Amino acid sequence: MEKKLIKALIGCLFLYSFSVLGQTSEEEYLAAEKVRMEQSEANEADIDIFITTNLPNYNLTQSRIDEVTNNLLSEGITSTSEISAALLVVKKFELRKLYFTTYPNKASLYNAIPIPVEIQQICLNGGFNNNSVAGYTFRSDVGPPGFNGCLTPAAIANTPVPATNNFNSRITRISSINGGYQINDPTLAAFNVNIPTILTGNGSIRLNNMVADNTVNVTTMRRVFPVINQGFLDFNFSLILENPGGHTLAEQPFFRARVLDVNGNVVDNICIVSNPANCLFNSVVQPTGTPLLYTGWVCARLNVQSILGQQGTVEFTIGDCGLSGHQGYVYIDNVCGATCPNPAFGSINLNPLNINCPSTPFQVCGTYQTPPNSILGALTLDIMQGTNIVGTINSPTQITGTTFCFTVDPNLYGNNPTGNYTFQVNVTYNVNCGAGIFQYNSSTTNGTVSFNNCCLPNAILLSPNDNVTNLFPLAVRNLERSDFIRASNIIGIGDNVIQNGVVYHAGNFVDLMPGFDAITGSQFAAYPQGCTQNFVYRQPNPNSDNSEIIEPLEINLVKIQKELKIYPNPSNSFIDLMIKNDIFNKIIIVGIDGKIVLDKTIEPTTTFNLDISRYASGIYIVNVISNDGRQYSQKLIKN
Repeated sequence: MEKKLIKALIGCLFLYSFSVLGQTSEEEYLAAEKVRMEQSEANEADIDIFITTNLPNYNLTQSRIDEVTNNLLSEGITSTSEISAALLVVKKFELRKLYFTTYPNKASLYNAIPIPVEIQQICLNGGFNNNSVAGYTFRSDVGPPGFNGCLTPAAIANTPVPATNNFNSRITRISSINGGYQINDPTLAAFNVNIPTILTGNGSIRLNNMVADNTVNVTTMRRVFPVINQGFLDFNFSLILENPGGHTLAEQPFFRARVLDVNGNVVDNICIVSNPANCLFNSVVQPTGTPLLYTGWVCARLNVQSILGQQGTVEFTIGDCGLSGHQGYVYIDNVCGATCPNPAFGSINLNPLNINCPSTPFQVCGTYQTPPNSILGALTLDIMQGTNIVGTINSPTQITGTTFCFTVDPNLYGNNPTGNYTFQVNVTYNVNCGAGIFQYNSSTTNGTVSFNNCCLPNAILLSPNDNVTNLFPLAVRNLERSDFIRASNIIGIGDNVIQNGVVYHAGNFVDLMPGFDAITGSQFAAYPQGCTQNFVYRQPNPNSDNSEIIEPLEINLVKIQKELKIYPNPSNSFIDLMIKNDIFNKIIIVGIDGKIVLDKTIEPTTTFNLDISRYASGIYIVNVISNDGRQYSQKLIKN
């Protein structure tokens, strides 16, 4: 019963288009969404009043009553009180549908405002222009030696707002519109190497310094994004690191950029240690004899596909030499403020994937981009359960251009697998550094295969984890359940080829819940059928013009007729006043001239016999007032 009520309401809400914002900022968008949600919550009180007011005025259609009653009887529910209570619930939901038909403008309060195109980037002012720190927080620890390079925790000590153009500060805003600005990095400028302190615009951020204070400085800059709404986070950096001899790589200065999910797990990361074998670096030798490695401005990419639609945190950390005697610092600009066409470390991406109980081989696909002056080395796929590797595929089934696919046999999961599994793709790029080959290693995790839910009675699909496009393998886009499916996910655009659709079927019903969307150009079918492993995409009528058709909303209510009836009419003596489905307690009769000839309060009743023999012949208006103040009127002719 509940499923039909929800479906009815959603059908109502889906009739109305999303609201559209004008030019707006990220903060304005989030504020507008907050207002919308508050208004929708407040509107529930209006809906309750509407339902309460109209309960006496409508009955369920007989077909709806029969449907609900028969469903309950089939479940062994025969109590009159239970059936009556269920019918009341159904009636209230039908009245809720009637509310949105009566007040169609209210439906927009229940639809999320689409993210405006102008703020599709997940950052705001990623160029740090006009002295803005773009919502970042800063931490800088000064402690004893002994940290472990790329494994060093992020700094935790609170730091005030960064200084401006203070090159001795561990955190400073570089600003070309303020005093003290230096066009080129002052340390490198002493060696006639000119590397700009700002890449674009009028600002950047510099973390750490070159002040020798015999401490280990670890500085972190981070920002939390409530919703990640793009697949990659690109940024530019310019790195300067000392390279002391006799140190292990773990003891050398380092720079790390990473993204964390809402639970603090690392989604993707880049870590660079001071290493002259890495041809990303150029070098000069300081008077002390210690080499100074520098990159100039380069761009890099962090993959955040796996947390699309979720909260994420971007974090940049730079640390001095672990033995405390040598330093490093970094300039950062354009954090997702511009697209990186050639990421310095390449990129690797796994397409989103969500499979329930696969029984046949399926494909896990993705794309890669090699760093400059490099070729693809190894490419492997690990099947993970938590942090454990349960299976590995050592090479892709196919590579076409920059697209790769691994064919995964469900047998790799072992006998009777249970729980959730993810995929981790690992890549090695062989970079030609002239004097030799330097390797960049990268990995990314995405996709879910579940063996918890193998044709169980129901499934609840939520965005973004269960989003699917028509281009996914059949094992991904087909779903079946023995009882029901409730879907609040998004069916994405495919290639518009008939039979390439997403198919959901269940033994009882498929409900399209709030948040469900089949984007224009996608193909989607849902129909009642149990667990058969037989999926048929039911294509649209080929004679259709493909224009959007909005079905009229069906409301299973009948308005109760409460007309006042007078019998006989005309009359010269006694008349009966009758109202069906209501009770009245007052009678007012007005002559054609507007004069009141009767104003009488009576005991509440549905019928009343009245003597009009003493009234003059003519036309009168008879009004009766119900117990709740409603007025019913009818014309009376007195002979």
